[in-house]
Parts: sequence; structure tokens; C-alpha cells
Amino acid sequence: MTTTPYSGEFTYNGDPVGMFLGSMQPEADGVFDYEPFRGLGHYEMWQEIAKSGYAKCEHESNGMPYTFEVRDAGQYGKLALSGFACC
Repeated sequence: MTTTPYSGEFTYNGDPVGMFLGSMQPEADGVFDYEPFRGLGHYEMWQEIAKSGYAKCEHESNGMPYTFEVRDAGQYGKLALSGFACC
């Protein structure tokens, strides 16, 4: 049995959205795999993406808070991320 490494949870407006897949959390623009959580954060993130084209999310990497913009990557379980800012 193979296990999938998860690198960390991310949030929208403080509510959990999902976990990034892979051993490293994203810190630069690109398309990334994630495992979505069912809940308010995931729902509201997608409502905001539908309304304005992106949603501002947050996560921690190496103990530092990051914000970034999430866009639809056009495929289930993938997100296009950009605009990373630390602290």
C-alpha cells in the first residue's frame, strides 16, 4: 500500500479548505495538487473564485504565515496558486 504525503493544511477566512499533496508546501507560483475538505472554508473559497476569479488563502510553511491567491486550475484536485506573500 502506498501512502500519499501531505505537506500542510490551508485556510480561507480562517476555515480549513484542504491539504496540499506532496512533501513540500507551495511557496511560489504554480499548479499544485490538493486534497479538499468538505466544509465551509472549501465552499466559500469556491464561491469567491466564481465571483471574482480568485480567493485569498493562507497557510504556514516553516513556521511562517503565507498568503496566496487561488484560481481554478481546470482539473479536480488541482489549484493554480500565485501572489505568495510572507508575514
